Amino acid sequence: MPISVTNKQQNQLPSQLINLSLHAVMVTVRDNPNLPVVVTFAPGSRLLRESPYTPALPILRNGPSGTLVRFNGGTLVPLPTDQIVFGCERENAAEVTFGGMMFAGIEDGQLVFHRVKEMLALDILSPQRGIRMTLNPSMVTTIQAGERFVWHQS
Repeated sequence: MPISVTNKQQNQLPSQLINLSLHAVMVTVRDNPNLPVVVTFAPGSRLLRESPYTPALPILRNGPSGTLVRFNGGTLVPLPTDQIVFGCERENAAEVTFGGMMFAGIEDGQLVFHRVKEMLALDILSPQRGIRMTLNPSMVTTIQAGERFVWHQS
């Protein structure tokens, strides 16, 4: 049976217990890929949305305009706009909720997310859209799946 840790309890647990419970929480997240994933980025980050562009000749299945996170120092990281159901800047950091992504864990030192369902109609999405998103852990403060914190910057 997976370990269930509430947000209030997590703030009171020693980091060793949080790390030990991560595997159990990840099993729960994988068992329920319909949970929204909320990523809070590093302090000072900002959300940028490209302006919608209408070319002279129609481009079919190009997808929505891009969304980027800008970090202190100017680094820009693109996000899968079609998966974003909410985005804002809270407490001096960008926060994005993905509706059809699942946090898969850490692979080769990167935070890995997988596309598990489409949030927009297939006929408007690019056939070349990515099914995997990776982020450098230094760019992220916390990741939530539903009401559970599944990763945090140590």
